[in-house]
Amino acid sequence: MRRWKPDERWKLTKEEKRLVENWRSGMRPIWWSVGDFHSIGELSASAEGKKADEMYDESKFMDALERMVMQHDCANGITWETVSSYLGDCLKEGEG
Repeated sequence: MRRWKPDERWKLTKEEKRLVENWRSGMRPIWWSVGDFHSIGELSASAEGKKADEMYDESKFMDALERMVMQHDCANGITWETVSSYLGDCLKEGEG
């Protein structure tokens, strides 16, 4: 009988290993995603009678998310207001 051998798809990256180690040590993450930028973008665009894709360049959402996480103030955390603030960096030319 052949033993199952994991291929490259099953190897964890350094970041994934760190997540597992942190989880096992009792840490729990709070996740923010590009989807959160979509949600807030839809709400703010709707308030102005527009569609989100008319106001925002969605290709900028991931960069804004990464900057938000890396630059957040640990004393205040990240809130919906924080997401909204970084969403402003994703406005299309001529908006805002």
